[in-house]
Amino acid sequence: MHPSISRFPNELFYENKILDGPNVLTYKGYTMPQYLEGRMYGTYSFINIDGEEELDEWNRSRMNMAEVAAVLNIIERLSQASAITGRRVSVGVISPYMAQVMALKGELENTYKDQSNFSVKVKTIDGFQGGEEDLIIISTVRSNMNGSVGFLYIPERTNTALTRARYSLWILGNKPALTRSGSIWAKLVKNAKNRRCLFDASEDVCLYNAIKQCDGGGDSGSGGGDSPCVDRIERKEAFIAKPEVSVVDVGRIERMEALGVKINTEIADVDVSRTKGKVFLPKV
Repeated sequence: MHPSISRFPNELFYENKILDGPNVLTYKGYTMPQYLEGRMYGTYSFINIDGEEELDEWNRSRMNMAEVAAVLNIIERLSQASAITGRRVSVGVISPYMAQVMALKGELENTYKDQSNFSVKVKTIDGFQGGEEDLIIISTVRSNMNGSVGFLYIPERTNTALTRARYSLWILGNKPALTRSGSIWAKLVKNAKNRRCLFDASEDVCLYNAIKQCDGGGDSGSGGGDSPCVDRIERKEAFIAKPEVSVVDVGRIERMEALGVKINTEIADVDVSRTKGKVFLPKV
């Protein structure tokens, strides 16, 4: 890990006994890569996302569509930057919640699977145990008034998530919610602020517009089309694969399709006493 990444977990979990390898201090003979322009996209950052968590009713997992939009936007720009520079980049996207992983996995891994210099893996925290990538993006998901963080409260899971990156770690989360949690994540937010590594999504117009479009906030002056900061990559069909019948909020499907994620489903009417809306039967 780069020292900027290891600093917080080293202090919190290892009593500063972990030494960083020399390969992360320089990168193939030159200065560490800057994957995207701006201080927000340096070696270590916490990016505040003003989104809302949603409960996935069929398996009680959670997702945050604002963070989904943010991840899709960042990954698309990373891919284009890699194509321009010819730099090989491996990216890992980590979330504690399977619903968030499912919302991202098919879209990202299918879209970028054929790019020789750019790879993306999307997994839960447990799924990344023992893994490592050049750049890690963590989607924390939780955003609520009571400061509940669920799985994130477990120190071992937090440690795993924070120690998977070689050169850059970007953490997406809701600053107020994590601060209220009184957990390790409250300490992380405070640490990032003290180190001047705490940013708001609104500081990047590309990121802000992507999130606002997800929330139904219009085009933010972009003319109502795709983000003005990136050329839209033609997306391959992706779907959330579940072996069992899944009850899904229609509004959630519409928001995902607005982001370019095509959900391949069949629709059947259901007893409204069970749920409002429709039952979506993913084709597997």
